[in-house]
Formats: sequence, structure tokens, C-alpha cells
Amino acid sequence: MADQDSINCTTHGDSVTTYVCQHLIRGENQDWYCAEPDEEKPWPDSWCGKCHEHFAKEGEWNDVSEQAADITNNVSILCNHCYEQIRSTCHVHYI
Repeated sequence: MADQDSINCTTHGDSVTTYVCQHLIRGENQDWYCAEPDEEKPWPDSWCGKCHEHFAKEGEWNDVSEQAADITNNVSILCNHCYEQIRSTCHVHYI
């Protein structure tokens, strides 16, 4: 955990910081998109199906896709334990 940003979660205590779109947290879309987790990024940035439509149109996150998905205003920070709890309730798609 020393190499990664940490967060003090009110539920889980000291944990690793993760980033997801707010739609996933609010349960608005049960499709979860992210890169395949690996040793370097076990909790990759994640987004919902609605946001993925904008990503897919551009083939990547860039100024156009981020603006269309309003990523700047729709990203939430979670601890890695909360991330895993929400991910377990979704249909996961690796890109």
C-alpha cells in the first residue's frame, strides 16, 4: 500500500484509494467497465455502461469522451474494500 494513494474509509479504515463513476455508486447502471486488474493496478479506474458508450465512441478516454460522460463531475473516490463490494454487485466487463 505504500506505493499507492491511501484513504481513511469510515467503514474500513486505512485503505487504497480507487476511482469510479458515481453512477456505479448510486446503482444506476449495473455494468462495470475497467481494465483487467493486475499487480500494478489491482483496482483500476472503473465506469458504468452509460459512461462506456462515450468511451467506446472515441476508443479511449480523451477530451471528447470525458466531456460527453461528464467525467470531471462524475468521479468518486472509494477505498479498495468499498470498490470490491460495489463491483461484486455488477456485471463486470474488462476492456
